[in-house]
Amino acid sequence: MKVVDAIQKLEELRGCKVLSASNMQDVEQLYKEVLDKEFVKTSCRDCYNDAIIEMMLYIKKYEKMKEKCNYALKNGVLLQLKFGSDEFYTNANLTDEVARKYLTDHPDDANLFSKIPEDHYAPNPKTRMAEQVKPSEEIITEEKQ
Repeated sequence: MKVVDAIQKLEELRGCKVLSASNMQDVEQLYKEVLDKEFVKTSCRDCYNDAIIEMMLYIKKYEKMKEKCNYALKNGVLLQLKFGSDEFYTNANLTDEVARKYLTDHPDDANLFSKIPEDHYAPNPKTRMAEQVKPSEEIITEEKQ
């Protein structure tokens, strides 16, 4: 879904005085697409209007929908790339690039993540090629003589 389509649908939903069951379903689907979060229903119907406002504000502020991240941190985890750094990451601002870098630098901390894509552990083709091309010890010693 494009941003323009999401804005159009949100404007339409915002104009409804009473949300029907299908409108509520649309809000739940849009919430997942725009904010990349699961919609949490509460006991009152205001949560749907609040979700519409939250999505409108996000799109207005960033002029795009939230990018999908293939990595997810466990609940309560606050990720700091380097000790003493003022950069912290949660699921709200985590990107694939940041997660990949962190796991490359700290592979033992994979337990902090609740979701890691399967291709993360696939061997890098460049690394594999470099390992195949390594000269053997015998060739190096023969050249020195």
